[in-house]
Amino acid sequence: MSVLRRGGFLIVATICCAATIHLTVGRGVGGREVAVGAVRRAFAGLDYHPLGEPEAFLVANQELAWAVERVGGDSGWAGADGGALLWRVHFPGGGEGAATPGGAVWAVRRPIPADPGANHFPATVQRPLRESLARVFPDVEQWQWTAAQSWREEDFTWHRVTFTTPAAGLPEGWESFIEVEMAGSTVVSFQRHTEPLASDVGVVMGRIAELELLRSVGLLGMVLALTGVMVAGAEQVAFRKNVSLLAGLVVGAVTWVAGTAAGLAPWECALGVIVAGGVIGLLPWSADRPSSRLLLAAPAGIGAGLALLALPQLVSALGGWLPVRASFPPQAGVAMLAGKMWFPALTEEPLLRGALPFLAAPIAGWWGGALVGALVGCLLHPVPAVPLAASLATEFGLHLGMAAVARWGGLACAILARGLCEGLVRRGSFPAGGGVDALILGSVLVVLLAASRNGRRRQA
Repeated sequence: MSVLRRGGFLIVATICCAATIHLTVGRGVGGREVAVGAVRRAFAGLDYHPLGEPEAFLVANQELAWAVERVGGDSGWAGADGGALLWRVHFPGGGEGAATPGGAVWAVRRPIPADPGANHFPATVQRPLRESLARVFPDVEQWQWTAAQSWREEDFTWHRVTFTTPAAGLPEGWESFIEVEMAGSTVVSFQRHTEPLASDVGVVMGRIAELELLRSVGLLGMVLALTGVMVAGAEQVAFRKNVSLLAGLVVGAVTWVAGTAAGLAPWECALGVIVAGGVIGLLPWSADRPSSRLLLAAPAGIGAGLALLALPQLVSALGGWLPVRASFPPQAGVAMLAGKMWFPALTEEPLLRGALPFLAAPIAGWWGGALVGALVGCLLHPVPAVPLAASLATEFGLHLGMAAVARWGGLACAILARGLCEGLVRRGSFPAGGGVDALILGSVLVVLLAASRNGRRRQA
């Protein structure tokens, strides 16, 4: 029997690892080297050759990214259009620029040379300016001269010119323009801009505002549940019943580290510590609580992640819209993803899948409390979708699935499954690279190893 169990575990582990590799490798935002090369060529066209190996990091305009995705498909903002997602490039020797993952140069700024060349009068600057830009943009003759201003600074004349550029690849009704600065005879910088159709961005921003309002209701539900936990914990202490203070301190410390890595404010990290540590340390667990079956964690987390990744296509087929990617983080790195994976799992799962079912069990039973937890959870992290029900249904399905995992696999199983699911869903919003892939795959391996050790203890 032991051999059969060991063989079954190896099969499950192999399937989980293969599925994780399939869902992570190649899903990140690529194009770093393409963007760096495009910025270098743009500088060369401006007769400037930056020195040193540049640093490149992702920057995103989240509302614009979702708006372009909604009206133009996933490839719109990820490719050469819109400029919602850019690789920002900094050269140590001076000079910076930005380009899309597809290699469209969006902005450059070079150091001002000691001798920028002969000055041009405002009435005669258009032709030399177009000739300089032609070395970077072959279609510059199609640009429409929109506005210009000139001023004198020290011994040379500055010109700032705005061109309206063709909006090729952008959704209908969107506009694109570029601002160029020229000192003497040298183009010093240019910056592209996208003017979206007000109704397209308005749908996304209005939906985000609605969801923020609903999120406040979800936070109120969590506060009420936490109040119940504190009252139950006080009763435990007053009657000198057993509490798991050490476990609560350990979980609270891990939650603080995860929140800090995720870039959250100190007060948010502290609140997460109180929620996670308070539930684990003070909640009086009943004797009939679900037993811990950690072997369910990895398959459940991967399965939930796969379902969430498939939902945008299903919603689109039904005539709606759901973002393909999660929101972009302010700093895309391995530590950031680790925090984004485990902070929600450590703070929400104990409260929604542990505290609420326990507190509601005398009145509505375990599943009644779990349903309340799923309703609260679906308000916490919804993404903008059309219609609104698609967003809420997506989050509700996730939390209902985690409730099932907690019921049949235990609270620890639900926490581990939620962390893996968060990692898979957020993977597409981080840069492509082995470090982030290794984090998710390593997390799966750690969860599988914990399941193996837990299974051996149960057999013993």
